[in-house]
Amino acid sequence: MEDNGIHVAIIQFFVDIYYFSGVNQLSTLILPLERDPVLFVQVGLDMAKEESWIDDIRELKGMGSLEAYFKEQGIGVGTIGINEDTLPATLYRKYRETLPQANFNNISPLLQKIRSIKSNTEIGLIQKAAEVSHLGHQRIVDVLQEGITELELSAAVEYTTRQHGHAGCSIGRRNAYYPPAGVIGVSGPNLGIISGSGAITISGKGLSAALPMGASSRQIRYGDMVAADISTNIEGYHSDETRMYVLGQPDDRQKRAFEVIYAAQQAALDVIRPGVKGKDVYHATRQVVEKANYLEHFAGYSRYPQYNYLGHGVGLEANEHPLINSRDETILQSNMVIAIEPKLITSQWGVSLEDTTSNGYKLLTKTKRELIVV
Repeated sequence: MEDNGIHVAIIQFFVDIYYFSGVNQLSTLILPLERDPVLFVQVGLDMAKEESWIDDIRELKGMGSLEAYFKEQGIGVGTIGINEDTLPATLYRKYRETLPQANFNNISPLLQKIRSIKSNTEIGLIQKAAEVSHLGHQRIVDVLQEGITELELSAAVEYTTRQHGHAGCSIGRRNAYYPPAGVIGVSGPNLGIISGSGAITISGKGLSAALPMGASSRQIRYGDMVAADISTNIEGYHSDETRMYVLGQPDDRQKRAFEVIYAAQQAALDVIRPGVKGKDVYHATRQVVEKANYLEHFAGYSRYPQYNYLGHGVGLEANEHPLINSRDETILQSNMVIAIEPKLITSQWGVSLEDTTSNGYKLLTKTKRELIVV
């Protein structure tokens, strides 16, 4: 924080609170530059005291508790770091009123960079999540048949992953918990629908317009391609893995599309290493797609040319820093964990392949990278 000119950080985003305190109760974490951290807990104080490594844990009874602490510690001037991208505007106004002489800076990018470098323990949990994801993909081979709905298929996968420790949700920055149960099962023409996930990806139609993401009630038919995007969560840490299935024998178009997307992902994996910029990984993939004359379908490029997306970091959030795209200046470092997910999307079909990798070409995901015929 000192290098960024921040004297104290007020952390409200629950993922950052968990990372720095070890608890996920409704709370506010204060990180002074020259003092010990203080955790103010609104609900679950006793549990927080049992689980956190922070010594000073106090009850949060509203803004008055924080005002008293600021006065006690002489906090009122200088630069205060806050989570600008997740902090509600009403709470931001209260901080401005409480600390009128302070300057407020966005600390979220700094915290995201810190969390992007994983410890061996964190990577171990991501590997465990990948093992559970693999069990989910194995289950698909057992139950995928003509007439099963996307929802039934996704539920079967969820049942298996939950039995083996999946927390039952994936954590996101904007929409908190998504997708439903951590499984997106999409088939046939639904593969071409870009829906409500906020990214140009194969995210499914969902059951209704109220939640336009994930599995629908569509029955899977013989000859359909099926994308199974499984995000598992073990002790807060995610794996992210997509595989393509075909019910019956794939036709020439399906085989060719998968060949292109496989080669595109392999091109990315071959260049990933410490010191490489994220945008260089993107362009290695794009060159393969462009050479194969599939650029108009690359992540929906013909419909959304302003979005050039390839992958993302994986950790306490299913999608976190860095965001791998054509403009990403992030210099990749050892122990970053990244999901590479090139995809082809048209109005009627789509193909995706996603794997989680660390330290260069070291795959943490377990399922074979092939078009799986059932």
